[in-house]
Amino acid sequence: MKKQFIVSVIGLVVLLVSFGNIQAQNGYKMSVEDRVLHGEKGPAYVLEIDRAIEKDVMVAWEKMLEKNKFKATVQKNLLQVENVVITSLGEDSVSLYSEVVQQDTSVRLYTIFYVDSGKVDPNGKEGLSIKVRKMIEGFGMEVYRNVLTRELEEKNEALEDLIKKRENNLKEQDKVEIAIESDSLEIKDTEKKIQHFNSELNVAEKKYIDQKNLISTTKFQNPDMAKEAKATLKKFDKDRKGLKKEIEKSTKDLIGIKNGVRDKWYNLKQLESDLERNEGLLETQRKIVKDSQLELNSY
Repeated sequence: MKKQFIVSVIGLVVLLVSFGNIQAQNGYKMSVEDRVLHGEKGPAYVLEIDRAIEKDVMVAWEKMLEKNKFKATVQKNLLQVENVVITSLGEDSVSLYSEVVQQDTSVRLYTIFYVDSGKVDPNGKEGLSIKVRKMIEGFGMEVYRNVLTRELEEKNEALEDLIKKRENNLKEQDKVEIAIESDSLEIKDTEKKIQHFNSELNVAEKKYIDQKNLISTTKFQNPDMAKEAKATLKKFDKDRKGLKKEIEKSTKDLIGIKNGVRDKWYNLKQLESDLERNEGLLETQRKIVKDSQLELNSY
């Protein structure tokens, strides 16, 4: 007989532990804790919802109560309803007082209930105590579903952001590659221009040297011929100096374009590296969204 009693107690403990684990897996849990509510300290129903937000829980609790065609009084994180009939609890007049408190990773809803006959005992094992507990548990299930829905939306938004980043990255890579191709054509054109200027400079240098030698070895018959020869020398000198300036300018331009291409190649490598990193994040985020969707679907 004693052995059977011990086995029964162990079975009850296992059952209670299992029930607690089921609630924990469901994202909420019920307990009883002393709390000062409505100016009185005593045992209160405690609903703790994982990953919830205080404001969301308060709004949801208020809306749930309003389904019974009455309006709750809300002040900051406190809510109260007095002398109303909640059909799921019976026909007796009910008053309730609640406090919503944000924890680090959860939200706690503390509530006490009164009926005409007095305060509802949160530790009660029958009657109205059980009905209240079931009502609060049903609310916990609904709110945690909202938590899962909100989290799925947030995770989907994060996924969409990563997809947009990928699209923008690919567009930016296309722009850079087009710019590099355009710069490469400009480099070729500039190199051809410099080559052409160098050819013209060789001709101009020869004309200048030949004209200079002509002046130094020729005895001109009159001053006008000497003046004309010197004017031609001056023109040839101007031509060669002008070509040197063009070559110098085009060479600077060429260096600038090549430096720009080098920077664009570096930018392209960075974009490719960012894309590779983003692809890894995308793969991870898709799995996170899938797991979150499965969790919501199976809840």
